[in-house]
Amino acid sequence: MIRRPPRSTPKPSSAASDVYKRQKETFPDAEVSFTDTVCQPTKDRQVAVRELAAQVDLMIVIGGYNSSNTKKLTLVCDNLGVPSHHIERAGELKQEWFADHEHVGITAGTSTPYDVIKEVYEAILNMPDVKRNECSGLPDTPKYVH
Repeated sequence: MIRRPPRSTPKPSSAASDVYKRQKETFPDAEVSFTDTVCQPTKDRQVAVRELAAQVDLMIVIGGYNSSNTKKLTLVCDNLGVPSHHIERAGELKQEWFADHEHVGITAGTSTPYDVIKEVYEAILNMPDVKRNECSGLPDTPKYVH
C-alpha cells in the first residue's frame, strides 16, 4: 500500500520513537510516518487528570475495566506517584482506601456516564469522616464532555 505522508507528522511517543529508530536502522530507506489515533476527548482527559493529580493524594478512576482510555488514566496517576483505584461503580469503593488521604480526586473515562460519576461522588461524600464543607463539589457538567 502506498500513501502520501501527512503534511505534519504528530510527535511519536517514546515507545513509538524506539520502534522508529529500530526501523530506520533495519530499513534506512523506508519511509516511516506516525498517525495519531487518540481522540481529542481522551487527550483532554489525560491533561485534566495530570492537572488534578497535582492537587490530590488519591485518585478514584471510574470506567469500564476493558476501557483502554480509563486504564490510561490510571496509568497516568501511577506514573505521577498518585495512588489510584479503578472502579466501575460506587459499590466497589472501599472505605480503607481513604485512610490517611486528605485530598481525593475523581476522574472518569470518556464513555463513563455522568450519572455513574455522580453516584461515586455522592458515595464518597457519604463516607464517615468526610468533611463535606471542604469538598470542591462536582460540576453540573463534566469539564471534558464531547
